[in-house]
Amino acid sequence: MNFEIDVESKTIKTELVDKYSKYVKTIGNRIVEVEFSWFQVNPRQSYRLRINEQQFNEAQKYVRSKKLINIKFEQFTDFITPIFANEVSEVSSFVLRATFDNLFDQNSNGKIEQEEFEAIFLLLQGSNTDKQHLLQENFRQILGHRTKYITFKEFHDFVKCGYLRQLFMC
Repeated sequence: MNFEIDVESKTIKTELVDKYSKYVKTIGNRIVEVEFSWFQVNPRQSYRLRINEQQFNEAQKYVRSKKLINIKFEQFTDFITPIFANEVSEVSSFVLRATFDNLFDQNSNGKIEQEEFEAIFLLLQGSNTDKQHLLQENFRQILGHRTKYITFKEFHDFVKCGYLRQLFMC
């Protein structure tokens, strides 16, 4: 999408592009809040997801996974960041594998089941039941009538096309 602006008889051409940003609030050397923002040109949409350490710690109380119970807020934000990256195509498979193994595949069986997916969503969105129902419905649509899990290859493809970003930032 292009825009032309005429400023005192000078034409400036501007091209709108997809834009990602990450804002981090720290106290001392500790990260206490992270906000991911995404603006998409075509179709025109914007998303914002803000999570703070206090909300994260509260949500951890409702998670059953030992991996997620023991992870610190800063580690979580480091692992989840590639999901929201601007140039996801430039995120290495190694980084995505670390995100898959350390966050999503909580029982280390090489697959992401719906419960594991919902646990990550809970940490990101809190206990908003409307959003949880939306996630459950979207997860069912992803899987269709096949097996009840997502493989690393599917996870990789969903991240690269931006689908997981949209799903988590709903």
